[in-house]
Amino acid sequence: MRRIVAAVLLSTLVACSGSTNAGLSGGGAQTFVPGARSATTPDRRHRKRVHAYAQIIVPREHHHRHRRPKYISPSTKGIQIVADYNGSGTFVQTTVDALGPNAPDCQTTSSGFLCIVTATVWEGSNTITVTTYDTAPSNGKIPPSAQILGTAKIDTTVTAGKTPYISIFLGGEIGSINAKPAFSTAPADGASHDVAIVVNPKDFGNHKITAGTNDPFANPIDVTLSESGGNNHAVLLLNGKGTGSNATIKFSGDTLGVRYDGGGKPGYSISVQLAANGAPSEMLQVSPLIVDGPGIAANALGLNGAAVSNGLTITEANAPASQTYNVTRAGCAGIATTSGFSGSGASAAFTATGGTTGSAGGCTISIIDGNSTTLALPVTNTPIAGGVAINGVRITEYGVGASPGPMTVGPDNNLYVVGNFNGGGNELIPFKPNAGSPTMGTAIPVGPQLYGVVTGSDGALWVLDYGITGIDRVTTGG
Repeated sequence: MRRIVAAVLLSTLVACSGSTNAGLSGGGAQTFVPGARSATTPDRRHRKRVHAYAQIIVPREHHHRHRRPKYISPSTKGIQIVADYNGSGTFVQTTVDALGPNAPDCQTTSSGFLCIVTATVWEGSNTITVTTYDTAPSNGKIPPSAQILGTAKIDTTVTAGKTPYISIFLGGEIGSINAKPAFSTAPADGASHDVAIVVNPKDFGNHKITAGTNDPFANPIDVTLSESGGNNHAVLLLNGKGTGSNATIKFSGDTLGVRYDGGGKPGYSISVQLAANGAPSEMLQVSPLIVDGPGIAANALGLNGAAVSNGLTITEANAPASQTYNVTRAGCAGIATTSGFSGSGASAAFTATGGTTGSAGGCTISIIDGNSTTLALPVTNTPIAGGVAINGVRITEYGVGASPGPMTVGPDNNLYVVGNFNGGGNELIPFKPNAGSPTMGTAIPVGPQLYGVVTGSDGALWVLDYGITGIDRVTTGG
């Protein structure tokens, strides 16, 4: 099976005499070659002009062989070649013609079809512009409704019979950007993650533009990154290199991505806008998978050997309602259990309950969203001498008794923690936070159901005592 596709544009200006085709070349790069025939003009300042042919070649593409670059759209039906002498806008030669296997100036060949369009170039400095359209000319003009499919421009000096080949690359005009995915995620685990964004621009004929590394898009794509709910957690990646909050996609081979540092708080999200002149703008969303709640520190969950239940929340800012979540455990026998999962979309919740036995090593709770993004949450169940390393961060833990509750800084700069806080504590535990050698003092018994504790302006500790439905005043001496 063979199908006609527009794979290569070969635009060549060659010598012309009458209707002969001397000097035409059927292969090679995209070029303009000035001709040798000159004529005197009434304008003595511009004594010569050069007549030439513009040669357009659209080869076949075989199913077993791929020709590149393929920046001529199969929708191409018209061409316009403009030669502006000296950039003045005064001496401008414009040529339009129809393209395609049935066009008057095109003929079928073994490799596709060949179109030869007569153009005029003045000798001297010229700006030559080639534009292809999805509509054939009508009455010698390209219709105003025609969409541009490709365009190229080059400044060159033409000397009759001497100017060498000049390369000119016809860039594809972007009609739609087609960036995906519209919503993607990355785990907020304190580590760097790269999120790939696939850009598949198509021209106004809805054909993919594969211009190659030497041929730029006629209207590059401008990319802008913005953050909400936080700053300096993400940058754009263009071809693997960070570009900050802005980037420009110029070639079909360019790659785009977002690098996220794994930080951010609940509600944080990243927006990526893509815009190209003449094409509808598109907006993409990148949101971190965040788990938050009691016991979460340094991207780990501390249960500390207590049979308490921590209600944790899962958030992904701006997630669609269809977003789902799943919670699994590994290596957590006797250390932690999970239950009470509920929710979807931008938020969900579950309960992590600590076990009274078991070591801290090897227990991980994993949260997986509908995008297959996984946030692994290491669990520490007991204080570990010398601290525990989690995601490259060392956390030093100090025991302050079973089931510690609320804490305050006392008038003596010691920490005071409500002890035995399991439905209400019954003592205050002084804790001297000396660097490198913190020590725990003798507990101060207070009441059966203690909740909050603060330091008053009188230098005493004030405790909410639910057992007697009042407030207890406690000195640091008991």
